[in-house]
This record gives sequence, structure tokens and C-alpha cells, in this order.
Amino acid sequence: MSISTTQYLEVAERMRQIYEDAELRMTDAIAGRAARGYDATGWQAEKLAEVQDVRKELEKAVSDLRHSRGEISAAVQKAYEDAGLRCKTDIEAFTDVLGVTHINANTKKVAAILQELNQSVSAMDRVILRQAQDAYSEVIGNASALMATGTVTRQQAVSQALDDFAKRGITGFVDKSGRHWDMTNYAEMATLTAIERATRYGYMDTMQEYGYDLAIISSHAGACELCVAWEDVVISVSGNNHDYPSLSDAEGGGCFHPRCLHDISVYYGDLDRRHGKDHPEPVKEPSAAYSARVSQRALERGVRQAKREMRVAQAVGDPQAERKAYAKVRKGQERLRQLRDE
Repeated sequence: MSISTTQYLEVAERMRQIYEDAELRMTDAIAGRAARGYDATGWQAEKLAEVQDVRKELEKAVSDLRHSRGEISAAVQKAYEDAGLRCKTDIEAFTDVLGVTHINANTKKVAAILQELNQSVSAMDRVILRQAQDAYSEVIGNASALMATGTVTRQQAVSQALDDFAKRGITGFVDKSGRHWDMTNYAEMATLTAIERATRYGYMDTMQEYGYDLAIISSHAGACELCVAWEDVVISVSGNNHDYPSLSDAEGGGCFHPRCLHDISVYYGDLDRRHGKDHPEPVKEPSAAYSARVSQRALERGVRQAKREMRVAQAVGDPQAERKAYAKVRKGQERLRQLRDE
């Protein structure tokens, strides 16, 4: 049985959750160290002297992330192999039995996908560690600057500096298209994109192995406006059939972007019951379903921010701020449930 969209969404969601938990652990490390002993003499010097201790805590959180990579590798391999088997099944529906009982993975393709994923995630891990360390030093520096004004107490200064960090989080991850991501969304996107690529390549390689070149792009509810324009369009995988757009044309037009859920299937021309298009439609306004997905992402970011704010409030011993942040978490989660129900 082929790996389903639900299955690889679940793998990506687990990856996102692992990185969200790690971000909260790092927030605890930064806030806990910064807030500890804020009322003692020589607080700033003591906190700066603890940079190496903070680094060790942060390094532990980042190193634990690497243990999750095995599941992703297995999912990428399975996606490639299952897509090949699905292609074989599709072809058999229109031709004589091919006599093929197993699809061997193209190890070079799978290895290239995994290498790119590991490189991007490893680079993200390094950025996470560097940004978290910088955030700790920045919190100490900002709190000290606020205290120097004489307008706030040391506790208020530490609280404000940590709250600013909680609102910002650990960001700064940029994909090939120049889009910016926070650490949890980037981890989910990279995982999902790798599995989707493996699925697409596994299917395409099997197509070409049996001499098929034309494929039709799938459709689904809630797609972005760029992908909707390419739904049900027939493409030439190799690009050699100039009566149809190529796979590269579709990718250049915005289809198969990071986190895209579209796939392809063999197209049989006049024998095919599906009415494939020979060109993409003009790009229209985003659908209500896609706008809802965008809203869902924004709400999820808000919930994660509120969770960080709650951890900071706990660290500095501010029950009122903790209750306020907790209320924001509950409100965001309730709005997410309502959105999903709708």
C-alpha cells in the first residue's frame, strides 16, 4: 500500500512538535538562567559568566533533535518505493500485466533528497544554537540597559527583556525561495517537502522506466492560487513533448512548492477518461479553504508565542503574566478548534 498524504503529514507534524518542544526547552534554559538571582548584587556579571553553562543546556536540546532523523529517512525511502508501486498499479490498469513484483528504489535519488534534507536541517540546528545563545546575551544586555535608565526595577527589566524574546522566538530560517520561517514551521516544511519530492520522483522514475512521459497534476481542496492554476494540467515529465508544458514549467509556475500536497499520475491521452488541460489557468484569488489554512498557521504561531510567554512568566515569578499568557494559549487553541470545525 502506498504511503498516504495523511501518513506523511503525520510524520511532518511529529517533526514540528519535536522542534516546538525543543524551543520551549531552550526558552526555559534562557529564561531560567536570566531570571535566577535577579535581585542579587553583581547580577549582570554573574549572568554573563554563565554563558558557557547556558550553551551546554542549549547544545543538549539541539543534539536531541538529531535523534528524530531516522524516522524521516525511513519515510522518504518508503515514499519513493510506494510511489513507484503506485505507478506500476496505475499502468497495469491500462496495459497487460508487466510482470514486475517489486520496485527497487533509485538509491541515488533517495540519497540526494536525504542529503539535501540533512544539510538544510543541520544548518537550521546551527542557526538555532547560535540564535539561542545570542538571545541569552541580548536578554542580559537589554535588561541592563533598561535598569540603567532608573525607570524600572531589575525584575521589571528582566521580565521585559525576556518577554521581548518570547514574542520573537527563534526565527531567521530562509528557504531557497527567500521565504522566512520560524524553527518549528521550517522543520515541518523541510520534512514534508523531502517526502513529497521522494513520492514524485519515485512515481516519475517508474513512469519513464516503462516508457511513459505524460502525467496529469492532481487537485485538492485548499490549494494555493498558484497550484490551483496547474490542477488537472497534463505535463511532459521529460520536457520532450512540446505539445504540453514540462514538469519544469509547472515548478517554475509555483506548483510543487514547499509543503505542496499535489502529486502526478500517468496520463493516457485519448484513452484517459480524465479531461486533462494542455495549459495552466490564469492565477485567481486564493480560495476560502486556502485562506483558512493561512489563518490556521497564523493561529498556531500565536499559540506557540503564548506558550513561550507563559514559560518566561513562570521563570520570573509573575503569576499575573502567567495567567494572561495561559489565557492567550487557551483562546488560540479554541479558535483553532473552531476553524477546523468550520
